[in-house]
Amino acid sequence: MTDRDKTREELSAKLAEAVRESNIPEISDPEEVKRYLLENGDDHYDGDHNLKSSNE
Repeated sequence: MTDRDKTREELSAKLAEAVRESNIPEISDPEEVKRYLLENGDDHYDGDHNLKSSNE
């Protein structure tokens, strides 16, 4: 294992821990996701644009 692999693993572990400790709710329904992001997200969020990009 290279140093780069170790660094990647360490960062992945730290990111996973931060996500587990965050207060971000897990939402699986796409409509609920859009509503959550519109109410709590960045003002520049465009649900339709992001959905089209993720489906391409």
